[in-house]
Amino acid sequence: MTSDRLKESLERFEREEREAGESAGTQFASDECEYADLRRLADWYSGFHHDTLDEVFSDERKSEYTVAEKCFYALFPEQTGERGSAALFWEAFTDRPTATFVRGFVLGCAEVMSEI
Repeated sequence: MTSDRLKESLERFEREEREAGESAGTQFASDECEYADLRRLADWYSGFHHDTLDEVFSDERKSEYTVAEKCFYALFPEQTGERGSAALFWEAFTDRPTATFVRGFVLGCAEVMSEI
């Protein structure tokens, strides 16, 4: 059935986005990030209840900022509201930071932080 094929395609897309985000987050945390940046990101992420993470990491919610922008502002609060800076940051990792990519990015950063 077409719907089964599309569901499988969506699942594959989501998995690939999450894996790419995790890889980017691991690389960023290992090679570029300062501990204080990781701490702010961890604090931002831990402020959400695990039952709401799917909602948090969704651009379908009505919000002034995308998930990618919110994540960037958590890392660099002094640049909150600077959409151009957020866009430039994500361009180093992907041409379009989906909510799934960003969630993977955060998880990749968290993995590195857990090793400290």
